[in-house]
Formats: sequence, structure tokens, C-alpha cells
Amino acid sequence: MIMNKLEIFLKKKNPFFDLPDHRTNVKRLCKIFNVETIDEIADCLVEPDNVMAMMLEKYAVKTCIEIIDTIKHFLTYYDNTSLTCWEFDNVLDNLIDLHRNPKQYHKLTFIDIKDKLLYFQIKFLAGEPCYTHYRNFLLFNLFFLEAPMALHHYSNINIVNKDFVDIEQLIYRKVYLVKKKHDYCFVLNRWCNQKFEGQFIYTIDNDNIKKLLGKFFSHYSKNINYFLTTRSGKPMSNGNIANTVVNFSRSFFGKSTTLNNIRKVWWKYKDEVYDPDIEKKLILYKFK
Repeated sequence: MIMNKLEIFLKKKNPFFDLPDHRTNVKRLCKIFNVETIDEIADCLVEPDNVMAMMLEKYAVKTCIEIIDTIKHFLTYYDNTSLTCWEFDNVLDNLIDLHRNPKQYHKLTFIDIKDKLLYFQIKFLAGEPCYTHYRNFLLFNLFFLEAPMALHHYSNINIVNKDFVDIEQLIYRKVYLVKKKHDYCFVLNRWCNQKFEGQFIYTIDNDNIKKLLGKFFSHYSKNINYFLTTRSGKPMSNGNIANTVVNFSRSFFGKSTTLNNIRKVWWKYKDEVYDPDIEKKLILYKFK
């Protein structure tokens, strides 16, 4: 059986390397990413949480756990960063938890989440929760009630906190959160092949969300450039936010969920509840 360069490397590194299982998972990865070569697979392994979402769309949790082992082989061979490896380890932990505790997932409905968020908004505005708890609560409020964007956009939201700014000139980042006096809006910029193709502005009108954001900026914000950060002010990675979703949903709602499940819940909601701004929110949901 002729082996390719990756397989030869893995066999040398581990005498017990299981070639048939490896090849089965490589075929699965090719199917997931719609590619044909191992180099193309490696190029797709840049957003761990998006990879997890794509795997779960096609395969059972147990199979996804097996595929993660093969992904880690790719990361080792292609000398990927330790951060990416760490993020995939977190993905693996979440998948194992999902496999062991399936009844704790998929049980949250949009109405369950919305009702509890609305009930606690006043409590969070009146109280003094710690930074992490307030940030997580704000994240869930923004996603469910205003901006259902994909995870990788939430980890790259740039802040513009100026009373006088020409929003149409904010084109060099994909997503901005703009604070002008007491008003807030998301600015989404579409780029393709290094060419600017257009801008979409979503204004936040919900009074309580605006108050939550106001308190965040005045009491909690840790970084003048990035919206979601760790307690020390370091921008949150996709892995950080993915873990935040799982851990906060478990502690706050009593049931764990993942970002992929949250997006499925929101997608189902759009057809069940009247929302005058649904067309605008769909643009945020589908933004690439």
C-alpha cells in the first residue's frame, strides 16, 4: 500500500498509526470541505468552531470525535500554531461532552432563552456582576435579540467610540460596533478578492440593549479597539467564545449548548415569531 508524504510522516512518528482509519477520515474531511487533496484540507483548518459546525452537519458526534484525531495529525504535520491546536482540543472537549451528555444539549428553545434574557436585563443593569458574567450576558442578548452573526465575526468586532464619525468611511474591517453618543450600530463591510463591495449598517433600537451596551462601555470595556475581550483585555479567540457559549449556557440556563445549536435555534425562530426587523437580521445571519 503506497503511502503519501503525510502518511509516511505519521507512521514514523507513531508505529501504531492506523492507516485505514486515517484514510477514512481524510475522505470524510474531503467531503466536508468539498476538496480533493490533503493540502486543500490543511488550508480549511483555520476556524476550529466553523470546522466543528460543518462536521456536525454531516456526521454523528462519535464520528466527529474520530475526525478530530485526524485533524490533529494535519496540524502536527503542517506545523500549525499551538493556539490552533489548543482551539481544536477545546472543540474535542465540547464534542466529548456532547457525546456523553446528549440530553443536556438541543433542549433550549428561542422563547426559553429570550424570556430569561428579558427578565434578567433589569437585574444586570441595576446590579454589579463581574466582568466575565456581564460580557457573556451581553453576548447572548446581542446574538438573540439583535445580531445573529457567525462566531468568527463576534471575535473580530472592532470598536469605534466617537461622537462624530463618518460611518461610510469605516470600511477597512469586516465588522464594527459604533458608539455615537447614546446610539449604537453594527457596520458590516463586504470584501471579495481585496475589493470593497459594499456596506450594511444595522442600528440597534432596543432601549434595554442600548442600556446594556452603555453600561458595558462605561464600566466594563477592557480594550479600546476590540469589543469582546478576556478579563485582562486580550481579544477573545473563536475558541474562547465557543467555550463561553457552552459554559455560560450551562450555568445561566441550566443546559449546555454550542454556537452551532444557537444558530439553528435562531434560524427556526425566524419562522415562528413576528419580528419587523427580521429581513435586516437575516443579512447579519448570512453575512460571510
